[in-house]
Amino acid sequence: MSPERRGGATGFLKETATGFVPAGARTVALTLAFTRVTGGDSDAYADGIALIPG
Repeated sequence: MSPERRGGATGFLKETATGFVPAGARTVALTLAFTRVTGGDSDAYADGIALIPG
C-alpha cells in the first residue's frame, strides 16, 4: 500500500480483497506479494491473514 493510498499513516492498516474460487475446486493458493520501492530492506508486514470461503 503506497503512502498516498494510506494517507501517510504508519503501522498495521486493514486491507481486504475478494475473489472467486470455481465450484468444485479442491485447493486454493493464497499469494502475498511485497514490493520494495527504495532502500535495501523490505519493510512490508502482514498479520492476521484469513482465507474465508463463503
